[in-house]
Amino acid sequence: MLDRKLQGTLAFIGLTIFGLIWAISEILGLAGVNPGQTGALIMGIFKGIALLLVVVVVVFVGWEAASEKSSVMKIFYIVVSVLAVLGAILGLISAFR
Repeated sequence: MLDRKLQGTLAFIGLTIFGLIWAISEILGLAGVNPGQTGALIMGIFKGIALLLVVVVVVFVGWEAASEKSSVMKIFYIVVSVLAVLGAILGLISAFR
């Protein structure tokens, strides 16, 4: 399991990337600037990385609560966690299309 300090660091990095990408997107939109294909690709990659970091942190933090539940709930949590991580990875891969 990830220690709390690493979880906090990953969450901080993920949320910082989300915030910066959102702010950049809004500023460019207000200025009427189109980032172009390369700019959109770079922003998509950073969004995907941020999403993956946040999902990983949420999965590990959530496991602390799920580990105290019944076996059925643990299995359900593992399945949902795998789907969430795969979704984040697929979102990152889709940035390259």
